Amino acid sequence: MLIIVSSPQGAKYLRRGAWSVNVISLLTPKAQVAYLYDDFTVRQGLEKLRAHGYTAIPVLAKDGSYVGTVSEGDFLWCLLDQGSGDIQTQEKQPLRRVIRPGFNPAVRIDVA
Repeated sequence: MLIIVSSPQGAKYLRRGAWSVNVISLLTPKAQVAYLYDDFTVRQGLEKLRAHGYTAIPVLAKDGSYVGTVSEGDFLWCLLDQGSGDIQTQEKQPLRRVIRPGFNPAVRIDVA
């Protein structure tokens, strides 16, 4: 089995059983990651995604719980489905319309 792990240092290819990897060392703390709140508008989401140069960004509820992840493609499909790329229209559209249920689910990490 081949596992590909992406990190700021680049992709690493691991064969199961060949290495012991501390997954936590590959993660970025939530405090250092840009994110959106689920009550943002589509316009706010697009602006933050572009400002940080991300291709996907996590979405959180106001209590800090993970709601999902939205990608550039999700925003594009939303704009195409509406038939309007008008930025004023996007000021009224809730980000919740863009989030795909079940896409990129949260993974729990327990430290033993």
